[in-house]
Amino acid sequence: MVDVIEFLRRAGLDIATISLYDEELIEWRGGSPEVWGPRAAG
Repeated sequence: MVDVIEFLRRAGLDIATISLYDEELIEWRGGSPEVWGPRAAG
């Protein structure tokens, strides 16, 4: 998820006001932030 936040920051978005659960901003395909988070790497 760190990569997603960095991508949004580079796109000019204020990351302090962004929620990775905001479905208007982010469309998670095949899961949710929990699925694509660090716990999914193992």
